Amino acid sequence: MNGIGASPPEAGEITNALGYVPANRAGDHFTGPIDCGPHQTIGGPLENMARHSEDFAAAAWDKNGGSCTVTSDAIIAPDGNQTADVVTAVTSTPVIQQQVAGLVDGGTCTFYIWARVPSGTRKVSLAIVNNAYAAYLAGPTQVTLTTSWQRFKITGTLASGQTGLWIVVRQFAGNGDDWTTGAIHVWGACLQQGNDPQVSYACTWSSQTPHIASGVAVGPTVIAVPDNTTSPLKIHGPGSNLADSTLLEVTANGELILAGGSGNGYRLAEIAPASSPSGWAGMLKVKTPAGTTLGYILLYSNP
Repeated sequence: MNGIGASPPEAGEITNALGYVPANRAGDHFTGPIDCGPHQTIGGPLENMARHSEDFAAAAWDKNGGSCTVTSDAIIAPDGNQTADVVTAVTSTPVIQQQVAGLVDGGTCTFYIWARVPSGTRKVSLAIVNNAYAAYLAGPTQVTLTTSWQRFKITGTLASGQTGLWIVVRQFAGNGDDWTTGAIHVWGACLQQGNDPQVSYACTWSSQTPHIASGVAVGPTVIAVPDNTTSPLKIHGPGSNLADSTLLEVTANGELILAGGSGNGYRLAEIAPASSPSGWAGMLKVKTPAGTTLGYILLYSNP
């Protein structure tokens, strides 16, 4: 079944009460609901299969040969944070789209996105295209954007043997769309498996745990971040001797910062090779929290 609809966002759709702080807001003081993925779930109907759900400038979002440009975090999003993006037409047929893999063979998927325009109205089309980009699974179906945020959705079904597709927002002349110039505002892309399974919006940079039938979050925790400069894990506390109160941090490139020592703290970096005639050996590089190399710790086995 293919379908499309639009509805204004509701608070329960974009915020959830589980105590998780996004990596890019570590250190913020929260007085209300904390933004997080629904119940820290991954898998099942709540998982967002789209990547970079709030970062349309990311390479994962294909711009069809430069048909449009993206200005990140320029607009107040439906959740009240300045995380919505401006997508501006460069050619007369702007397209922004993402290829998504790893879906259920022959399954039904629902694509959601919030959108609006800075003034007036604008007609654009949403579509779901098969993995080979040879046939539409849903749409292109025209929607009308206004100056108010609306969440649009479209549903399509994969053919048997198919596990990938494209989600698309575009100017489609066949529908009489009029996004040939100017900008639209977008936020919160979400691809969920199923026919509109949940109203919840799961952002793709949240802390998530595997889904199980009982609904209890167990097993390994998966933490994903929106870019290659954001720390995936940072813990602050009054017992830290570092200026920013960091107790523990994993940097974007996988180094580990620990508070301690004579007021300096340490950053444990890569393992370097070393020689040992009796067995395995390596050297662990030690840096200051700011990244200056202090020295090495020799590690070796002595069978």
